[in-house]
Amino acid sequence: MEAIAIKGSARKAVGKKDSKSLRKEGMVPCVIYGANDPVHFVVDERHFKGLVYTPNVYVVNVDVDGTSYTTYLKDIQFHPVTDRIMHADFFAPRADQEVSLKIPVRTNGAAIGVLNGGRLRVPQRKITVQGLLSAMPDNVEIEIGHLKIGTGVRICDLSMPGVEFTDASNNYAVFIKTARGAIEDELGGEEGDVAEGAETSAAETPA
Repeated sequence: MEAIAIKGSARKAVGKKDSKSLRKEGMVPCVIYGANDPVHFVVDERHFKGLVYTPNVYVVNVDVDGTSYTTYLKDIQFHPVTDRIMHADFFAPRADQEVSLKIPVRTNGAAIGVLNGGRLRVPQRKITVQGLLSAMPDNVEIEIGHLKIGTGVRICDLSMPGVEFTDASNNYAVFIKTARGAIEDELGGEEGDVAEGAETSAAETPA
């Protein structure tokens, strides 16, 4: 997984009053959790631009006053009105500790079904992957060139070395939905049934 680095400074005090003062100065209160004691620190909110406002997921190398931590962004809170970042939680797992992350889906190829007039559906823009942080992929790449109308790739069809996919195995990761005017292929009457099943799976998948 691609890494991104941010620098912060240890907090001298922890509390609501101190946090409010820091936010007025354009700083974001943060904490690193993990095997050791929590590390409370602050980061200039501008440093979050490349980390938060992107579909990508990163290993985050956090430098707090010269001490480095290998982490990932666990949670982030936004102001309900201004959408400014209020607080960020990072998690620093042990080297042998598995983590669970939502990794972006990336499709590769031009699906036969799309060329025949079908529509590509990606019910889950991110798929849950479990494994060591060092083994996490940048994205879940799915080859779709062979997919015809009414067919797709389920979670159970996916495989990557060193990680496990933990979403419902029967859910579709991608599928080709039939569309008005689409060219029928050799699947014949099966298209409608499979496409309908795909829609049901998508509906059952949380956003």
